[in-house]
Amino acid sequence: MSFASRALEICRRDWASGRIDEGHVRDLLRCRNVNVDGMEEFLHESYPSDVRWSAARVLMEKGQTKEVVAAAMLSQDRESVLALLSLMAKHKVGLDTLESLVSSRDTMIRDAAVEMFRRAGKVDAIFPLIFDGDDAVVQRIKRYINEAGQRGQTCDARGPA
Repeated sequence: MSFASRALEICRRDWASGRIDEGHVRDLLRCRNVNVDGMEEFLHESYPSDVRWSAARVLMEKGQTKEVVAAAMLSQDRESVLALLSLMAKHKVGLDTLESLVSSRDTMIRDAAVEMFRRAGKVDAIFPLIFDGDDAVVQRIKRYINEAGQRGQTCDARGPA
């Protein structure tokens, strides 16, 4: 059995039992050619949040972003959504799919989504909030759009130019 196969099997065993060993996760992340298909099962909310976070990290690093985005969109756990948003912002992937989170009624999730899009330079995703009923949100979005303009990015209702 190859090192990659062993690392994958050990992580699967750890996660299935509901525990995390960061050394095992790092071993798996170091493997260049490893097939992580099927690991999205560990993103399900029946697993502890640290298992889901670890699985999401591995899947993102190995290019399986669709599964992580889908898990974030389906999650009912606010902390999990925030953690996944943070991970996605780091990798700057899945952003188009997550634009609906900008209109979330949960202010913590909405703020995290706005911050993620701002850092990624996708001000077009947060532009609709310029019409929000909360003056503080409107002022913040205007500031972000202005900052983007100063960096040479432009935004209008159709998206960045």
